[in-house]
Amino acid sequence: MEVILEYLLNNWPSFTVVLIVGVTCFIVARKFTKWEYKNEQRHQESKNRLREVERRHSNVENTLKEIAQRIEIVERFLIKNGGANYNDFTKMNSPRQLNDKGRKLFEESGASIFFSERKEGMLRMLSSEMAKIRVKTALDVDTLSAKVCYDISGNKDFKPIKDFIYTHPIFEGSNVSIDTITMLMGIELRNEYLKIHPEIDPMLE
Repeated sequence: MEVILEYLLNNWPSFTVVLIVGVTCFIVARKFTKWEYKNEQRHQESKNRLREVERRHSNVENTLKEIAQRIEIVERFLIKNGGANYNDFTKMNSPRQLNDKGRKLFEESGASIFFSERKEGMLRMLSSEMAKIRVKTALDVDTLSAKVCYDISGNKDFKPIKDFIYTHPIFEGSNVSIDTITMLMGIELRNEYLKIHPEIDPMLE
């Protein structure tokens, strides 16, 4: 190869220079094209991996939403069907309302004061829960009212009521628990909410 290049340079120097430049450019262009192709291929692979990650993330997000919805359904059921004895403290009055014994427990346990002092905040909590429902019904109000009252029973201000329950596990012959008190509060909260939203109450249709 060296002999050939020397011969060409001695006899056709200009042509040889052009030839060398041309070959060099071809080699460089070839290498650059391969590099560009590999880079583009890697970029495409990265995009594909990103799409796959986004797809999996979307699947996980949808699955978590479904799980959360199912948990909420179970939570509502448990709260609505907790340890409270409905018939001891309430009466069927289309819909169910506190009876005389329930009203007395509501007053003596301190739940009445707690409710009156925090009614506005509890109504806002209930409104927030109701906003998640597309078609709103009085039954939803009834169920979510019980949920809101049960959730708020973890508040430190609920302590006097818990102390009452601890010292009065039986009230006029009936077992009393947090479920009992939150059930009574839930009925009162439901009534207050339906006063503000009579369009939901089927009894007013």
